[in-house]
Amino acid sequence: MILAVLVLAMMVAPAAAKPGHGRRLAYGKNKFQLQGVVKAVAVSTDSAVPSTITVTVKSGTRTVKQFRGQDLTMNVSAGAKILLENPDGTNVPITLDQIVVGSKVHVGGKINRAVSAPPVYWANKIIVQEVPVVTDAPAIPELPAP
Repeated sequence: MILAVLVLAMMVAPAAAKPGHGRRLAYGKNKFQLQGVVKAVAVSTDSAVPSTITVTVKSGTRTVKQFRGQDLTMNVSAGAKILLENPDGTNVPITLDQIVVGSKVHVGGKINRAVSAPPVYWANKIIVQEVPVVTDAPAIPELPAP
């Protein structure tokens, strides 16, 4: 009887011991994903100074949860993938300077915690999901009747 219990325990133990088990808090601590609205875009012409994007965070992973409802300024990696999502679901590559303030975006990237006390957020992928519609265009004045 005891032998049967030991054999059964040996069969169950390897199944319960998954790789990485117990490291869940550490997994992904240097990565982030967020959804939000673009507040500002600063394109740098100097290769030594990174371009930045500021987003009002609506939701995201727990690595950015402290910024929900606040603005987060991120450096944009030189090789960042920047895409515009079309209504049909396809994505078209665009440049950072084509992102319009007020656009809804999904941003993914990495967090550099080693450089300085406040962590530095680097955007590696930006997907523009919805571009705002311009409604405050100046009205065309009517000409007086002759």
